[in-house]
Amino acid sequence: MISFQDRSLIRSLRSLQRQRPVHEILGGGFLADVILWRRKNVTIGILLGALASRVLFEVAGYTLLSLLSKVLLLLISILFLWSRAAGILNRPRPPIPEMHLSEEMMREAAVFVRFHVNVLLSVFNDIVHRKDTKLFYTIALCLWMISMVGGSIDILTLGYTSLVIILTVPALYEKYENGIDSYVKMAHMEVQMFGGSAGRLVDGAPRAAEAANSLLVRPFSVITHPNLLSFSSRPIDGCGGGPPIEASTRVVDPSPIFFISSSPASSATTTITSSFASSDISADEGDSETSLLLHRDREEEDAMTETKLHVGHGNDGDGDADSNSKIDASEDTAHQISSDPWYQVGFVLTTGVNSAYVLGYSGSAMVPLGWVIGTTGFILAAAISLYANVLIARLHEVGGKRHIRYRDLAGHIYGRKMYSLTWALQYVNLFMINTGYIILAGQALKATYVLYRDDGVLKLPYCIAIAGFVCALFAFGIPHLSALRIWLGFSTFLSLIYIITAFVLSLKDGFSTPARDYSIPGSNASKVFSTIGAAATLVFSYNTGMLPEIQATVKPPVIRNMEKALWFQFVIGGLPLYAVTFVGYWAYGSSTSTYLLNSVNGPIWVKSVANIAAFFQTVVALHIFASPMYEYLDTKYGRGQGSPFSFYNVSFRVVVRGGYLTINTLVAALLPFLGDFMSLTGALSTFPLTFVLANHMYLKVKKNKLSAPQKAWHWLNVVGFSCLSMAAAIAALRLIVVDSNTYHLFADL
Repeated sequence: MISFQDRSLIRSLRSLQRQRPVHEILGGGFLADVILWRRKNVTIGILLGALASRVLFEVAGYTLLSLLSKVLLLLISILFLWSRAAGILNRPRPPIPEMHLSEEMMREAAVFVRFHVNVLLSVFNDIVHRKDTKLFYTIALCLWMISMVGGSIDILTLGYTSLVIILTVPALYEKYENGIDSYVKMAHMEVQMFGGSAGRLVDGAPRAAEAANSLLVRPFSVITHPNLLSFSSRPIDGCGGGPPIEASTRVVDPSPIFFISSSPASSATTTITSSFASSDISADEGDSETSLLLHRDREEEDAMTETKLHVGHGNDGDGDADSNSKIDASEDTAHQISSDPWYQVGFVLTTGVNSAYVLGYSGSAMVPLGWVIGTTGFILAAAISLYANVLIARLHEVGGKRHIRYRDLAGHIYGRKMYSLTWALQYVNLFMINTGYIILAGQALKATYVLYRDDGVLKLPYCIAIAGFVCALFAFGIPHLSALRIWLGFSTFLSLIYIITAFVLSLKDGFSTPARDYSIPGSNASKVFSTIGAAATLVFSYNTGMLPEIQATVKPPVIRNMEKALWFQFVIGGLPLYAVTFVGYWAYGSSTSTYLLNSVNGPIWVKSVANIAAFFQTVVALHIFASPMYEYLDTKYGRGQGSPFSFYNVSFRVVVRGGYLTINTLVAALLPFLGDFMSLTGALSTFPLTFVLANHMYLKVKKNKLSAPQKAWHWLNVVGFSCLSMAAAIAALRLIVVDSNTYHLFADL
């Protein structure tokens, strides 16, 4: 049956349905039209006027009184000269109407002011005479917040910021309200489910979990009709059975998708038919309890799309599976698969691309390459990386099975030895990336501390230890990659904070500083090696080395949806990277720091917020790149049953993931100049995994369907990137030798 908590969750989600459109909420008049860009000319004029006033007051140095005086002086002078010239030349005088304030207008203004002043005095009387405690605390909190804001920002900046927010946020919300509402509902659902789960654990959840687990031994079907959702379970040959479970649910939201949460059974047949419904909610009771999770998914192909999943069958791997394809995962896994819409996977990829690493590309890639090669390199690296990742995505269902891990795909195509080699390369690559994330988080933490106290007490190894501990706490609470959900929204918001901060402050510094030096530093020999290393950085900036693991989470059709996610990553997700990288290099030239926030000048509190945002976004990004290792440990050693937040599963994550991240943190503190080693591992693993193997596997699988020019193109990629990988490895080894003479273990950089 549906429990009380589930009924409460469904009611609470229904309560989130907004009854009135945004335009009506804002008043529905001229002001609402301006805010929502229905009158674009007026809105654009206001924004341009605000920008012009910002430039006049902040850049040109005008004050409000001096600007008004000069404008009025200019206006009066023009009108006076116009009037004098018109009298001499017998031309009409300036068409200025007589201006005066009527008595009625002044009376209305006085009434308006008197009314609001009386309201304020009434509030004051309520606090003093009636001792309204609640009102007192409300007013005190508001005044305290105003004092905090007023102490950190001047009134003009607050006005500009508020105006921009008013003219952008409501319009963006109205345009993307379906997606935003979906994420708000997801967040609300997560909170409700977390509270409900805690309550059920206290009230006897083991009985409900045992009853729900009984569903795992028999297949179930979910059928959604225009006004009815029903689900039932029935025994099949060789499986235990029981009385059928039936329920019906009428849905308010016109486009909800219902998921029944359970672990995969080894020989289960699942038939899912989805539809849109609109009505009230009711439920019948059966002999077991099942959780219903509501989640909006607007990417369904039709209102009635049927997808069937069977074990042991598949297609030939040529392209995407249709809605009736019979594809199963290559091996069992303790994590969820086929559960995420393509845009959630796109945000996972974008989170990796726009992690705090973007703050270093101006110094690590653009400085060694310069404007022409650097800009061209970023664009070419994006195109080549998109192409290589699409090749890997199209191999996801080779041989009639979904290869949910990179090593599974390589092992299926090449054999057991290549399985082990691919796993070793991927493990080393992801381990070093995760270690680099912990170093980045430590650097962001130390940069925040140095802004206030540069006394050398809080050293980088201490900051790295704190960062590792926070990453471990986050890993304990997120059981698998699909569970990130709302955290991806937080990650995107945090990314925008430090990217916009670095962009705006760099832009300001660029306009206010003299001409910069864009020459490439170093001798001729060092320029060659630094160019090769920078080329490796360009490739590293776009690629994860774990695309099959991410693709495992996407809903069918997996190839088509993964290609959508990849296009989202490289087209939309790459824009913030380009903005902060190019503007950072433009502002500081060859002196750009490898951590851009160390180069910018601006208010301390703004830089602090950006550094803290980089710290917490790095924690989320690390979890993405650590998920293949987590999945391996959970599948091989974990129980894989029961609630992800049961005592056993949480304890297992604390011990196993805590141990893994402890090793990461120790290496990060031991070698904080790990960038040199990351260049080496990138050369030996990122290049082979992303480019060499992708092209060669595609050649091997599609060899009978490719023309001679296509085969030549793929072989050219294999040979070219193999050579580039070896050259990048040599450059990284040289850099390690040079820096080993400069730095020491546990260095405070």
